[in-house]
Amino acid sequence: MRFASSFALKLFRRVLSHSAERIVIPTGVEGSDQQGIWTIIMREYFVYIMSSHRRTLYIGVTNNLAQRVHQHKSRSAPGFTSKYGVTRLVYAESCGSVEDALEREKQLKRWRREKKIKLVMTINPEWNDLAEEWNLLGS
Repeated sequence: MRFASSFALKLFRRVLSHSAERIVIPTGVEGSDQQGIWTIIMREYFVYIMSSHRRTLYIGVTNNLAQRVHQHKSRSAPGFTSKYGVTRLVYAESCGSVEDALEREKQLKRWRREKKIKLVMTINPEWNDLAEEWNLLGS
């Protein structure tokens, strides 16, 4: 990969080292724009809460909410959610970085159950399956 200037090389290295969520495509590489401006694609991370029909809660983090919800619904991975039938997406929020998402997940997991329920109720008072409402699974 060739750079037009040492400034471009320094900037490229800085962006790569700054965050693993950023993908940088320099000019001249497939996917870059035609005017020589770099394209930066940010990944989006989600903190989400799944629930069973009995309101057993599970809190997780993902960068692909639709895929992760599908995994929970299909019970393809053995573990807590499969064992307790935690298959309904009841809450989700977006974070700009994986670090922010993991920190938020830890914060929510430290909360008492009552506080978690109040959080869900702020956006989903009926406890509907948001995956269906948002058409995450493409049905």
